[in-house]
Amino acid sequence: MNSIKLRFSRLLSLCFILLAVMLMASCGKKKHYDVEYLAVQFEKGQNWSIIDASGNVVISEEFDKDAEISIITDGAFWVKDKNGYQLFSIDNPKKPLIDDYFKSASRFVNGYSFVSKDGSAIEVINTKGKTVKTLPANITMVYGQSPDGYVCYYDVNKKLCGLLDEDGDIVMEAKYSNLSPVVEDVALASEKGSKKVLIINPKGKEQGSISTEKYDFVSSEYSDGLIPVVADESENKEVMYLDKKGEKVMSLKKSHYNGSIYYSSSNIGYALPPYTMYNGYVVYGNDSEKFGVADKNGEMLIRAKYDRAYPYIGEGFVARKSDKWGLIDAEDKEILEFDYDEIAGITVGGNYLVKKDGLYNIIDKEAKRVGKDEFYDVSCSMGDDIINAISIPQIVTSLTSPLTADSYDGISAKDNPTKVASVYNVKDPKSYLNDNYIRRYDVLNKQVSIDNRCFFYTSVSEMQDEENCSWIDASIEGILVDFSANSDMNIDKKALMTAVVAELKKKGFTADDEFDMQQEYIMKGKGKISLILILNKYGNNFALILQYNNSDNSEPEPDAEADNTEDEMQPDDAPANKGAQASLPDYSWLSTRLVTESDMAGKNSQQLRIMRNYIFARHGYIFKDNALTQHFSQYSWYKPTSKDVLGKFNSYEKKNVAIIKARE
Repeated sequence: MNSIKLRFSRLLSLCFILLAVMLMASCGKKKHYDVEYLAVQFEKGQNWSIIDASGNVVISEEFDKDAEISIITDGAFWVKDKNGYQLFSIDNPKKPLIDDYFKSASRFVNGYSFVSKDGSAIEVINTKGKTVKTLPANITMVYGQSPDGYVCYYDVNKKLCGLLDEDGDIVMEAKYSNLSPVVEDVALASEKGSKKVLIINPKGKEQGSISTEKYDFVSSEYSDGLIPVVADESENKEVMYLDKKGEKVMSLKKSHYNGSIYYSSSNIGYALPPYTMYNGYVVYGNDSEKFGVADKNGEMLIRAKYDRAYPYIGEGFVARKSDKWGLIDAEDKEILEFDYDEIAGITVGGNYLVKKDGLYNIIDKEAKRVGKDEFYDVSCSMGDDIINAISIPQIVTSLTSPLTADSYDGISAKDNPTKVASVYNVKDPKSYLNDNYIRRYDVLNKQVSIDNRCFFYTSVSEMQDEENCSWIDASIEGILVDFSANSDMNIDKKALMTAVVAELKKKGFTADDEFDMQQEYIMKGKGKISLILILNKYGNNFALILQYNNSDNSEPEPDAEADNTEDEMQPDDAPANKGAQASLPDYSWLSTRLVTESDMAGKNSQQLRIMRNYIFARHGYIFKDNALTQHFSQYSWYKPTSKDVLGKFNSYEKKNVAIIKARE
């Protein structure tokens, strides 16, 4: 269950994830979803061309087929290749507006973009490529750029968040530990240790608050002046709506919130998730995972009958039935027939972008094609949501700032789970017992992550209630910090290690001679650097190991000796079939609840096999089957460390392995 406490702890653990393409309700401002130009590939393998809203080619096969082309705003657009981002103009696509490459760049909002390079300060540039402002060194991250004219920033010295305007000037000093983007002239903020979320205006003035104890789920933004929430005591997860003072306005009586469902028909452009109040209407779901439409008074206008649905940013609601998508209005009348594989979250000159029979088209209100051509693919990326000034000091600060010689975030090795839960504003101490991760993520940019900080427990008492997995006592033995960076980062890895070691020693740690500064390099191909810190494992000592995980040219590992055990708890190391799914599903919930028939419905044996082995992978199992190793190596958290992980399984994991195995 995603509680507001967990959502807000992730809002900024140096990381505010903006739901990628499923972005803010504020994107309803027309210029942010209706485009004048569009990058397309007419045939598979062709370079990218750009067409106008009438379907005419204005730039023909100019950009490499493997590049990503951003949304085109005021004639400016980003082209991202293996070297990074370069800025181009629709008027002169042969030459970039800026010769330099940027490691990270946001989309242009109101004519401004935030950009960064490795080891340099964040800059604000306009659509002509001119630097408007260079941010001071203490601002190491910006995120949540809003059409309202604001962007959130993180002050590394204060370790707090504030607001900038679109020119990069400070309009609210950094004073909050968590801060959401400004939407409809309000933002959500919280202070460390507080049990409420503040509703503030861009100047920081409090307008209301939302209790973190009362609600189990709170959305990250307002739309139509309302924000959806779910009460903690609500067994059926009925969705309610609060105004900008935090007061309840209405509820959807027959609704059932399910935050794990992905709703969009397309990854192109914007899609507003269900339960977002938009233009006076809301898409809701029931406990059968069917969807309908209600009005701002909570009255059901369309019963929950569609397989998926979400508010469309132009008009009406995109819905799915019988594996086809259509567009309906609030009276359940078809605007577009249920005849499409995708309906994109942008319009092109006011017309729809759809996919049918494997090809994209632009169609008008009468579903007639605009322009003479269909196209194989579309590139309309939204850029990066988080922009960082990446440097060795910043990474060192991120790794070590929560640490002292005997505590992490103020938690010592003698503290029990109740203390841990209170520090992270989580009610249930069992969330941190046994093999569960704290899951605090610091994402500096898409090339750097500091994740999977995990408490190891000893002296755990007997379970008092096996069904609910409740425990009464445990103690912390140590903390793991796992830092990963893509190998093409322009940072000296040895210098980074040296800086981390020096900072930890300043904090009172002493290095374990056996592990201090160990380096294992396999410098073939491309891969990821992993910097692993094991803290307090040996009193105040630490172990520091740098590994280069090769992904291209590694030698095949020999198979382990055959294991003839018929125990159903063993991982399946039979060769993986070609039918293994190529996507990367998240089955982390297998550690917190029992798998159901609906979870397994529609999955073939190979997909079930991936699902079951996900549990083993989470605990670092070394697979004998190279196909399984390759599959789980796509996850940044997968670190193969052991051929015997069964002893690490909690009760849910043990039962889920057996259930899924039986279904296979």
